[in-house]
Amino acid sequence: MALADIQQRIKAAFMASPVLQQAYGFDPGKPFDEQFSELSLEAGDINIFAGAQAVTEAILENDRAQVQSIIENNRIGTGPWYVSLAKQFQWSDSDTYFLAVDPETGIVHYNKTVPENRIITQAAYIENEGRIILKVASGARGNLHRLTYRQQLGLENYLLQMKIAGITVDVVSMEADELEVDCDVYYSPSYDVSQLQNAITAELDRYGMMLNYNGVIYRTDAVSTIKGVPGVVDVAVNGLYGLQGENRQEITRAYTTFSGYFNIKKTDGFPKINLIAE
Repeated sequence: MALADIQQRIKAAFMASPVLQQAYGFDPGKPFDEQFSELSLEAGDINIFAGAQAVTEAILENDRAQVQSIIENNRIGTGPWYVSLAKQFQWSDSDTYFLAVDPETGIVHYNKTVPENRIITQAAYIENEGRIILKVASGARGNLHRLTYRQQLGLENYLLQMKIAGITVDVVSMEADELEVDCDVYYSPSYDVSQLQNAITAELDRYGMMLNYNGVIYRTDAVSTIKGVPGVVDVAVNGLYGLQGENRQEITRAYTTFSGYFNIKKTDGFPKINLIAE
């Protein structure tokens, strides 16, 4: 509830109180603001109480949202639940993990937990016609990579043991999509061409690293990334494409990565950044 609404509610209760009517001798038929100054002690107290209540309600509302998020993420069989499950998956070439069922809670868990062997660092889901498509990757930001064949098979078997009847889960783990950049960059001639070229490439790399997993590449964001480099005056895009395997899609507005992440293409002469002094 807004602060102003809380203030009016308290003022209405104040005016409706028979005890206060007798003590102050005010006219209950008239509103509080017509009978008390904004600088009065009563108005000041009401503002303090209303402010405290507004803060309390905001905290409770935030807690409610957090609790709701936790409930959604732990609701069995949902996309968020499978994402959480994938991140608990453990893999080791030299060790074997077995799943057991807690007889009291019915919760399935590993016979032992080794945090450093949880290889899924990024996971996201898409719901499509009753199926859950689970995208996963391993490694740190800026150095993500697909699972090996054996690792993906292990993850699929792990999820199969957790399978909920009626729900189909497909695991997708791919090498990074590539962002193919071809543009004319107008720059201030006071800047060194070689250093500017390197700075633009580095900024594009940073853009790829900072994009949320399974995020969307927007054409405007890619252009803004280049324009944000000191020395760049303007950018004219000749071509901007998202690539995954044989798929090559022009980014006229937005591109959703197949793998969930991307790298800047650095083969065949890309990125093509034609610097033009202005």
